[in-house]
Amino acid sequence: NRPEDVGLPAMATLQGRPASTLPERHWSRELYGALSNPHVWPGFVLMFGITGTVLAFVGLWCVPLLQDVFGLSRTAAANYSTVILLGSAVGSLFGGSISDRLGRRKPLGVVCGALAVSAWLSLIFLPWRPGWSAYLLFSLLGLCAGGSTVAYAVAKEVAPPLFAGMAISVVNTGLFLGAAVAQPLFGWAMDWAWQGEVQEGLRIYTWGDYQRGLILSAGLATLGLAASLVLKETRCRNIYWMK
Repeated sequence: NRPEDVGLPAMATLQGRPASTLPERHWSRELYGALSNPHVWPGFVLMFGITGTVLAFVGLWCVPLLQDVFGLSRTAAANYSTVILLGSAVGSLFGGSISDRLGRRKPLGVVCGALAVSAWLSLIFLPWRPGWSAYLLFSLLGLCAGGSTVAYAVAKEVAPPLFAGMAISVVNTGLFLGAAVAQPLFGWAMDWAWQGEVQEGLRIYTWGDYQRGLILSAGLATLGLAASLVLKETRCRNIYWMK
């Protein structure tokens, strides 16, 4: 609950004040401090557009697409969803290490954003099919989603330590909000020109229907890419103290 609980200095001590002088703060002040920091918002949008969109796809639309368009069984289609999640795990695991070795945060965010947009566009326009091409594109989406979590590090490093946890939470909200928004929007895009075919009470969608959803996903990913371009470069240190 507190740094002192594990033998670390108190926040007041780090700020050069006696611990007894640190005032009690309501969490709303920390939230205001995070929301009013303009350097936190690019990370929020990056997670919204890149990671949130991938989670929406893997959580809801990936399996139906492979079933309806390519005739895969549910089990076979689920394997491709697993590949996306594994890619995300790998990207999350190694993205921070790569960023630390580079001594930079922004380049990783930009690369992940650009590759994510490329992967979505490839799904829309390239003649991919289940097999190695699908595994490659789905793995790339997962890697980009995981690598984009470098936005957490940026949020921590652009905020005063007292607000760091809340700043990270704000960026994390972008991920879940992106998934919550992208799932129904994807469905809306598919329904927009749906031909009305129904089998056993279930709507049957064509490749063209799914393409509209993928175009929407690519658009949201482009928004995330744009945010990565204005991501604050911290050079892996807390720049709040550099002011």
